[in-house]
Amino acid sequence: EIDLDAMTDSDFRSITDEQLIALGQQYDTLEQPAFLAVRPDTDGVHFAVAGQSAETADAASALADALYPGLGVTHVTADEPAERWWLCEAGEELSNYALVWNKAFLDMETQTLHAGVTEENMLLLAAMRVPPSRGRSIGAFVTDDGDRLTCNVYDLCYSSGDYGLSDTATLYGFTFSAEKATGQLTGYDSDQYDFSKEAEIPDTFHPYPDE
Repeated sequence: EIDLDAMTDSDFRSITDEQLIALGQQYDTLEQPAFLAVRPDTDGVHFAVAGQSAETADAASALADALYPGLGVTHVTADEPAERWWLCEAGEELSNYALVWNKAFLDMETQTLHAGVTEENMLLLAAMRVPPSRGRSIGAFVTDDGDRLTCNVYDLCYSSGDYGLSDTATLYGFTFSAEKATGQLTGYDSDQYDFSKEAEIPDTFHPYPDE
């Protein structure tokens, strides 16, 4: 077993393909993070778990193919450095990066959530899908619609420039749902956004940042 925490920068720079594959297999369980990420560098490839930065999506795709043929892969990029909710330690700044989903968690090709249709997993999917930008904040809330869970994703604009929540928020985002019995997602791969709707913020709203 590879001790990720004990690895130094020098270790990362000299890591072999075999070690990368072994490390990926080590974390390929539902008990471990749902996704992996890679950051290529001029002197090697840095491999990380749970949302460290990756500078090109192509490198992540190539590594995903090497790690697990047929692995579900999704790319999430941001135009400028921004803090990421759930993905990194406080203050970590990421620019362009890529996430390699564990197919046992989410199959991007069939749009199926295999890890279970729960509020936590729906919020994780929301964080993956909408990267926040400077001056805005991401948040989401989940509703139980009987045989489905629905997640409403917001990118909030604060008129006062601080993180105080008002009664309404400008909706910049989307809504997706998952069937409880099968995990089949609807609307998760959509590029349709509503930039104008005003909506009340429910008590279950999870603001970003978390304070």
